[in-house]
Amino acid sequence: MSTPVDAAGWGNVFGDGQGQAGKLSATNVVDRDGSLELVTTEQTPRQASYHSAGDLPLADLVKNNKALTFEKSAGQANWQIRVTGANVAGSSDGFLALVWTAPEGAGETNAASSDQWWATRAPPGIERGATATLKDLLAAANSEGHTTVVNHYGISSQPENKAGRKPRPRS
Repeated sequence: MSTPVDAAGWGNVFGDGQGQAGKLSATNVVDRDGSLELVTTEQTPRQASYHSAGDLPLADLVKNNKALTFEKSAGQANWQIRVTGANVAGSSDGFLALVWTAPEGAGETNAASSDQWWATRAPPGIERGATATLKDLLAAANSEGHTTVVNHYGISSQPENKAGRKPRPRS
């Protein structure tokens, strides 16, 4: 159980995420053990918190349809699954992140069956950033004898408005 005093493994230990961890809140959302609050501002345009998954095979996560259920109360939120061992070019350890953005007004949501997942690197047959099901991304990442494992999972928020990431100007 996570509390505002004891994060129980939740946080952001990645070099590109220093100072971006969400805050644990006593506010109950889905259950009675608090919630994770990600508040972005112009000074902190991105918040993200992750938990170790202990090298869980991605195939096991894909089989467990309830594992990707959460409740989004407001704002912008992304499921992020950080994996290694994937069949991707340009990565010595097979690292990539699998990302799913919760739609506006999502409420309690299970992202497991969505066809809107995308990968930060291109596994065979799926372009970087192209949307697919998690099952299709798994099949591509595990192709040619690779075994993709989940190192960390979490939630991030990086909205495209004045309280977060600014839209890029178009030329």
